[in-house]
Amino acid sequence: QIMKVNGNNFEVVGVYGARVEPDTPSAYQTDNFMILPYTATRLLGDTAPTEFLVKAKDDASMKTAITEIGGYLSGVVDQSMGGYQVQKEGYWQDYQNQQLTMISLVLGGIAAISLLVGGIGIMNIMYVSVTERTREIGLRMSVGARGVDILSQFLIEAILISITGGIIGVVIGCGASFIVKNVAHWPIYIQAWSVFLSFAVCTVTGVFFGWYPAKKAADLDPIEAIRYE
Repeated sequence: QIMKVNGNNFEVVGVYGARVEPDTPSAYQTDNFMILPYTATRLLGDTAPTEFLVKAKDDASMKTAITEIGGYLSGVVDQSMGGYQVQKEGYWQDYQNQQLTMISLVLGGIAAISLLVGGIGIMNIMYVSVTERTREIGLRMSVGARGVDILSQFLIEAILISITGGIIGVVIGCGASFIVKNVAHWPIYIQAWSVFLSFAVCTVTGVFFGWYPAKKAADLDPIEAIRYE
C-alpha cells in the first residue's frame, strides 16, 4: 500500500507482527508508529526526526558502530540546539533492571527492619511470659522437669507466635496480590516456594529471638522460682 506523509507518498514494504498484549501502553506505542529510511528525512519539512535506527552486522560490531556514530554526530550536531544519545538495543531494559534491583534492595531492607522489630516484640512477650510464670516454672522443675524441657516449652511458644504472624502476613499478602491482579490487571504470580520460605524465616526468627528468654527460664533456681511473688 501507499501512505502519504507531508504530501509525499511512501510505499509500505513490511509490517511488524501484532503484540501479544495490545492493551499495555508499550504495546500501544509499538503497534502505532512508522519507520522511515534516513534518506526520507529531507522530505519531512520542518518535522525533524527524533530517532534513527541503525543495524550492525553482528554483536561484535555494535561497540564499533556506536563509537563511530557518536564521533560523526559530534561533528555535525550543534550542541547548543540540543544533545543526542547513542544507545544500543536493550539499553532501557538494562536501565529498568537496575531500577528493579534497587527497588528489591529497598523492599528487602524494609522486610529486614520488620523482622527485627517483630523479633524484638517476640522477645519482650516471652520475657513477660517467663516473669509471670516463674512459679509455674519452679513447680515444674520441682516435680522433675529438666532445663531442656523448660527451654523447649518456651521456644515452641515463641515459634508459634512467630508462625501465627507469618500466617496472617501470607493471607494478607496473597489477598492483596489477588486484588491488584484482578483490579489493575498486573501480572502477579505467587510461587509456592516463597510461601514455604516465609514460614521458614518465621521459624528461624522465633528461635533466634526466643532463645534468650527461654534460656533464662531454663536456668531458674527451682526454690527461688517457687518463692517468687
